[in-house]
Amino acid sequence: MHSVFEESLDQPRLNTRMLALFAMAALALASVGLYSLVTLIVTTRMREIGIRITLGAEPRQIVGQLVAGVARLVGAGIAIGLVLTFMATVSCARYCSA
Repeated sequence: MHSVFEESLDQPRLNTRMLALFAMAALALASVGLYSLVTLIVTTRMREIGIRITLGAEPRQIVGQLVAGVARLVGAGIAIGLVLTFMATVSCARYCSA
């Protein structure tokens, strides 16, 4: 009976492991994307940052401005992603057969 019970759990365990694997891959891709976004923003604003430091801006102010810029872009990406996910879910629920 124990072996039958263990075999009945094989497929759910496999599904859970695959889900965890894909979740880790998605997290890694999102991390690389955020790093690239921050690098792009800092690189393109390097001259502005230098001028602000020369004029006496506090490092906290500069970091705050950079974080605010990144947060706006990330927020826009999340909003667009949620809208597209909702649209895909609704269209699949309507047109996909179970």
